[in-house]
Amino acid sequence: MLNGGIALVSPLKAYSTTIEYQGSSSLEMFFNSRPFTKCILSLLQNLALLPRTFSGILNVNSNIPQASGLGSSAALCVAIANLLVQHGYILAEKIFEVARMCENLFHGKSSGVDIAGVMSNSVLLYSMENGPSSFIPAWQPHLYVSYSGIPSNTQQAVTKVLKYRDNFPNAGTDQSMENATQQIYSALVSIDIKGRLQQLRDGLNQSSECFEEWGLIGDFLRTHQSKLIEAGAIAVKPTGSGEGGHVLSLWQDTPPAHLNLIPVNL
Repeated sequence: MLNGGIALVSPLKAYSTTIEYQGSSSLEMFFNSRPFTKCILSLLQNLALLPRTFSGILNVNSNIPQASGLGSSAALCVAIANLLVQHGYILAEKIFEVARMCENLFHGKSSGVDIAGVMSNSVLLYSMENGPSSFIPAWQPHLYVSYSGIPSNTQQAVTKVLKYRDNFPNAGTDQSMENATQQIYSALVSIDIKGRLQQLRDGLNQSSECFEEWGLIGDFLRTHQSKLIEAGAIAVKPTGSGEGGHVLSLWQDTPPAHLNLIPVNL
């Protein structure tokens, strides 16, 4: 959970969200999956940046699993913002601002990290204070994502973390997560071939421990992570907000094909 600290985010190019637009005097939207109509309508109807009322027929096609920790809402918000740029409603430099405003309607206050990840072509180091900073990893670890089998709920997870912070103000979990993120970043840019895999493993495991302390790893998610470890993964952690959704796993070599894991190419 980003709380003024830093986070690492990478686009997952196996998935995409696209919008087909057709001019019309009314506003209609069609989705190939569970509709986000209410949030998108709220954005388009209340966005003070628009010089005129937005209208048209939108066909939204997305293969990103929803409520799964892969940024499906962020991808939709960025697609909407890009559409507004293409048709002259907002300036290109407003894409991040408008997309983040849109995501606020889904999850409350958005950190912007998922928006930055969707807009990028490469892995980023992100902070709420300084925004995104791209970098080039020195190597490509065997990182994969897999679905735990149950959905995640970002709003519920955020509420749980906020309650944890109120109840345990001196726990230090936020700082521990920031330290883990810094350790993961240092491992990715390291030229120490012998030590960087262990450093990455330790950082990911420390991050997972923070999710445990926040109460975001339930029995179902823990079982899925345990199965990955039993199959040979050397570190696992939830993606997104935890409680369900996808899991990021690190492997020393290519994992067994029958697991059907999705590679993360940094």
